[in-house]
Amino acid sequence: MKKTTSCFVAALLSSAAFANTATYYVAMDGDDSAAGTADAPLLSVLTAVTRANESIDGGDDSATIHVAPGTYDLTSEESYIMLTKAVAIVGNPDNPAQVEILNNSTSHRAVYLEHASSALKGLTIKRTSGTWDPSDGSGGGLVNMENGIIEDCVIQGGSLGSSNSTINQQGGNVYMAGGIIRRCKILDGYARIKNASSYKDNVAVGNIIVRGVTGVIPVVENSLISGGYGYGFVSSDVTCRKKAGNLYLYGSCRIVNCTIINGLGNGVGGVAICYNPDYADCKVVNCVMYNNSGSANYLHKDCGSNSANINGFFVNCAIGNAAKPNDTCIGVDAAAFENFSGGDYRPLKDASSLIDAGTSRGDYKSVYGATSDTDLAGGSRFGGRNLDIGCYERVKYGFIITVQ
Repeated sequence: MKKTTSCFVAALLSSAAFANTATYYVAMDGDDSAAGTADAPLLSVLTAVTRANESIDGGDDSATIHVAPGTYDLTSEESYIMLTKAVAIVGNPDNPAQVEILNNSTSHRAVYLEHASSALKGLTIKRTSGTWDPSDGSGGGLVNMENGIIEDCVIQGGSLGSSNSTINQQGGNVYMAGGIIRRCKILDGYARIKNASSYKDNVAVGNIIVRGVTGVIPVVENSLISGGYGYGFVSSDVTCRKKAGNLYLYGSCRIVNCTIINGLGNGVGGVAICYNPDYADCKVVNCVMYNNSGSANYLHKDCGSNSANINGFFVNCAIGNAAKPNDTCIGVDAAAFENFSGGDYRPLKDASSLIDAGTSRGDYKSVYGATSDTDLAGGSRFGGRNLDIGCYERVKYGFIITVQ
């Protein structure tokens, strides 16, 4: 169903143009031969994307696909969801578990985002069994992101590669070369490459690879990144640690107010950074890195020059299991969280060292490029003079005073 917004042209304006947006609906009891309206929804998300693309080709500026609660299985499909135009897929941002896109295929990922106005909102994208071992060297077991926005989503269980895999760039859950990920949970990704010395320079990262270049700075913010596993050959050369549990950063990027925990890699447990002097605009800001383990350092300069100093890439972070990279960062242990072993990763109310220990409100956006005013739980990101460290904000004494 096309919905065209008409406008009233004010006397002071000679003309005004408002975007035309196509709207489609998908539901578990839908029919792919239906109109795609709220009363006659489609059955398949893939069909809805095809209809949306046709609408844009026909003159609409964008399209929104509303997906009703249920599980939409891509496993048996021959293709995956490709967002190459200004198409947004929207589930339930308040409860993404209600709208699940399942991909247990051994031949393809779930979603590819290319267009600057493409978006995923309020969805759970997951794998529950099997693995994908692509032959083209590409990464992103569940999501490959060149552009666009992913927000209020859960991306979980992506599995990429095998004991014989020769893939060059792996991210078990996400491969990200542009765009914004905000207020997401990225969990339990797995990546593995062939455990042989000839493949020591290949990258295996459980949860996310972020690879920016000059002029393109991907942003991951206010997100929980947990439980990733990356495995492969680890050279004795200290500059070659490309097997990371949770996060691997190559080039320009911003990782802001994330909680990066429980990673396991036989190279690096938590965050690996590959220094490249051609585009070294990398910052990890206001992030928790705790309970990550690996055979090498838990924060590690990866494939760059031994003389490169990446300590300045970390700003106001809370570090566990490794030495603090600089004086802006603090140490952290389980006592800083409400209930770490129970999965409650909020700062301990009134007592956590994470509260107000981040950067200033102004620097959060203007200097470090964050885009969201809310934390992972949807609460205000601005509860104090400074931000809290990590993906959750906790008001230190239980209230906020606003002066107007």
